[in-house]
Amino acid sequence: MKLGAGLHGKLGAMAFAGVTALLSQTGLAAAQEMDFGGEELLVQTYGGTLASYFRDNFAAEFNEKYNANVIVEEGLSTDTVAKLRAGSGLPHVDTFMVTMPWAIVLNAEGLTEPLSVETVPNIEVIDQTARVEGDGFVTYQRTSMTIAYNKNEVDPADLPATWEDLADPKYAGKLTLPVPGNAHAVMLIAKLTQDATGALDDITPAIEVLNTIAPNVQTYWTSFDQAFNLLNSGQSWLSVNSTDRTIDQILKGAPIGTYFPEEGTTMMSNTIGIAKGTEHKELAEAWINFVLEADVQERIGNDLGFQPIRPDVVLKPEVAELFPSGAALENSLFPDWGDIANKQAEWIDIYTRQVSGN
Repeated sequence: MKLGAGLHGKLGAMAFAGVTALLSQTGLAAAQEMDFGGEELLVQTYGGTLASYFRDNFAAEFNEKYNANVIVEEGLSTDTVAKLRAGSGLPHVDTFMVTMPWAIVLNAEGLTEPLSVETVPNIEVIDQTARVEGDGFVTYQRTSMTIAYNKNEVDPADLPATWEDLADPKYAGKLTLPVPGNAHAVMLIAKLTQDATGALDDITPAIEVLNTIAPNVQTYWTSFDQAFNLLNSGQSWLSVNSTDRTIDQILKGAPIGTYFPEEGTTMMSNTIGIAKGTEHKELAEAWINFVLEADVQERIGNDLGFQPIRPDVVLKPEVAELFPSGAALENSLFPDWGDIANKQAEWIDIYTRQVSGN
């Protein structure tokens, strides 16, 4: 499967936009005339701030525009995958949002409905590295792994120079790491493995590093709310976390900073797709096309702290500066998530048994 290259991909892909604009306008004009008569669409998003924002803003706007009834359900990627697998031809949700490795798994298991340019014209306007062969799903935003920290407790000069430095005793009992099943645990394993061996074949070196870090861990967080409640209160000082959730906290005025070691971070694509067997396919296509609109993508970046996948979206300077840049970006890992998708279950099991015990 051919996957997108990541944030340093061909962000100048808008060169073809003039050619596709007419095509897209035709499809969009037809979509804008749609009236779904109050038809219900069950869409899944990640929990917390993103779900609230999607429910209060995007779903409300979409419902008014198309006379639809979008219902937002919160769920982690692992939960959503389990529900789709158990659907027996009638999915629990109509559209899903999961991290790239899980989207690859769903697509390989035949649990997605392919997208098409005719019904989702915005897939030709986005950065083309956001598409996969066959269009079984599409990336709708990107994020990365960061070290979030409490600025009242940690001076920038005392931040770890490398990910391995999280083992420094000065952080004892003040660090939180993601629970093994979380995508950011997989991202951390990938980065530590790549830095140690130059490949992702054997995660033994990463597990060894994680075991040196483990004595400093206060808890393995199971939700972003839990992680940031501990961080904002000063009960924890550092958290390996998501860039977007960290930016959200910063934009809300929390005493939080975001930090990327010069050795870089791991970049992750978040995807959206249609569940196989949905009875609301046309409405689902309209919803995904809406999520890829320029205005929606701009707010996904500026209000939610994700990296948009439309090259024509310009972020506010105060938001753009919070993403990895310079050496931290150049040294970042843009992994082959198709390869990791086949390994992540084993990685999670090893991390659970040998490090976290969760």
